[in-house]
Amino acid sequence: MNFIKQIERIKRINQLIKYKNTGNPDKFAEKLGISRRQLYNTIELLNDYGLEIKYNREIESFYYKNNVY
Repeated sequence: MNFIKQIERIKRINQLIKYKNTGNPDKFAEKLGISRRQLYNTIELLNDYGLEIKYNREIESFYYKNNVY
């Protein structure tokens, strides 16, 4: 994957998580134009870098567990 494209994807993921506007995993992946598996791979990568990203079923959105924002 192109490095610039990956950075743009991570920025978009951050924006959607920051505003708790991701939707469920399928909707989130759709918003990003990627598969659900690619979404979880990217979230796993970000978790490895210390950004604890979790999913809340009640609000149907991913969020930062460690309150990055």
